[in-house]
Amino acid sequence: MTHAADSTGEPLVPGPADRQAALALLRDGEIEVEGRLIDASNATLFCAISTDKAIAQCVYKPIRGERPLWDFPDGTLAGREVAAYEVSEASGWDIVPPTVMRDGPFGEGMVQLWIDIDETVDIERLVRTERPQLRRNRWRCRRQ
Repeated sequence: MTHAADSTGEPLVPGPADRQAALALLRDGEIEVEGRLIDASNATLFCAISTDKAIAQCVYKPIRGERPLWDFPDGTLAGREVAAYEVSEASGWDIVPPTVMRDGPFGEGMVQLWIDIDETVDIERLVRTERPQLRRNRWRCRRQ
């Protein structure tokens, strides 16, 4: 199964209530590592995550698998990814999949709901659109 689902197999669509269910699954589910995403520069593990109520696929990035960067303190990638999710939620952008910090098979790290890509989407065309979720809300920035 590629997206979070409840115990009947019905997908959890990332609406507000389902987002809470996805976050609960990410926080409390049992993580089973299925593989590694080898194109990533840090340890990025593809996993199944499940409880007795839901199952999904996720990405798990343990802190101890992070490679140092010259422009960020060591061991901060997982926290930055959780922060990106929280900023996306607080701003109403809804562009970052549900993400939590938790303990996993290789220690504390970031766990994020896996979202399958849509092969029919032209990424270059999407980035060039005026889709509100991809653009800064200038009115809001000026008014604050």
